[in-house]
Amino acid sequence: MEIKIVNERVNPLLGRREITFEVIHETMSTPSIYTIREYISSMFKAPLEQTYIYNVITKFGCSVSKGTAHIYNTAED
Repeated sequence: MEIKIVNERVNPLLGRREITFEVIHETMSTPSIYTIREYISSMFKAPLEQTYIYNVITKFGCSVSKGTAHIYNTAED
């Protein structure tokens, strides 16, 4: 599994980073949201409780999934 960051945007009004990504999973099925969440959390060195996966979309028969993640500045946000 490999994750490529397509777009990263800082949203200061909501106190978060909005990340668009692609997951390449050629030899396996679509990874779970929790697995993707852990991977993105470690990529950006953010706490797991501040990282949320908004959506993951996989087209039928494709080995590439696209999704959106939000990393909040604090747990209260």
